[in-house]
Amino acid sequence: MPIPADYLTLQRKAKKYFKFGDLNAAIDHQYQLVQRLMDLGPESIQGQTELARLLDNASRQLVDALRWEREYERAISLQDRLIPFFPKESSTIRMGAANLRIEAGQEEQGILQLQELVQQDPDNFWTWINLGAAYLWLERYREAEDVLKKAAGLTHERKLNRAMAYKYLFALYTIQEQIDPAIAAWREVCRLDPKQKEMASEIYHWLAYAHQFEEMQKLLNVETHRQKILFYKGYYAIKQGNFLEANRQWKMLIVDFEPDQVKGAEDEYAEACVHLLNPTRAIMTIEPLVNKGQMNYFRIVILGLAWAQKRALERARWYLNMALRLGDLDRPRRTRLAPQGRILDIHARMLYAGIVIDQDIRQALDSYFLPKKTGL
Repeated sequence: MPIPADYLTLQRKAKKYFKFGDLNAAIDHQYQLVQRLMDLGPESIQGQTELARLLDNASRQLVDALRWEREYERAISLQDRLIPFFPKESSTIRMGAANLRIEAGQEEQGILQLQELVQQDPDNFWTWINLGAAYLWLERYREAEDVLKKAAGLTHERKLNRAMAYKYLFALYTIQEQIDPAIAAWREVCRLDPKQKEMASEIYHWLAYAHQFEEMQKLLNVETHRQKILFYKGYYAIKQGNFLEANRQWKMLIVDFEPDQVKGAEDEYAEACVHLLNPTRAIMTIEPLVNKGQMNYFRIVILGLAWAQKRALERARWYLNMALRLGDLDRPRRTRLAPQGRILDIHARMLYAGIVIDQDIRQALDSYFLPKKTGL
């Protein structure tokens, strides 16, 4: 049976509204589609592959949108209602609902659900990793370490998955500023998944922050990506107070490569641009990626600061608000508590402190980066 035309119309409209950033309209159309599919009943959906695939895709997008909008009760209700339609995926759906409950403030209920899933299937890597990530998000670090070590130690599991567990352990140790365990965890990540060496921005930034310059130099000595080499040599220099050398390396990067020639080092290139007060190139390099949905926390921070350098205050705020939201949803959280709520993480704050922004614009953006001063 072909998918009814009115279902496809709702899907197209939802995609259009998502594309143009109208989440309320997108959620409304996606919800109508999901409800119509669910009204057919579990047996009808399970008997028709195309309808099952449509319900799966539409419900995933709807849950993500509701989560972004903090409409947790609707998202949780939807997850719970999906279980009869996808009984073979019930464990995954329940994990998703548990994580939503934790984010919604129902912490103990969510943790209990994840613990039950671990007990039901103790060899399941994904139940362990979700529980460990939840503890990380809740900043319950001792419990997070125990659970993540368990996930990393599931020797029957694929190496790529175990590398993910060590990456979480690396994040945990960097938060706690445990230098040797963090470096050991990163080495294990790269041993299990050599491709992670190509995505070393987190380790480079953290080593510089922790003043582990010898370890940073070791990584640079084996780096093969020229664009990254130029950026991180400059980053290495500036963290040691050698601003002239940093500028020399970054100017070479920008002179040698146009924005459309940058591959695999777009964030580094854009960061060099904002250091050199060239926000237009930064925006040309990474905003097209974001418009295609290829976004990450630090990329959004850089975009916000690039627009701030161009004095486009509302656009800067728009991106920094997005960064706050992404950072708060990350596991572990990249945001940190401050008197005014949450502020961006230490690496965003270091970048903000190290670049030129007009003073009146900076005053308008300080609340994203600096805790409010309190009187004595």
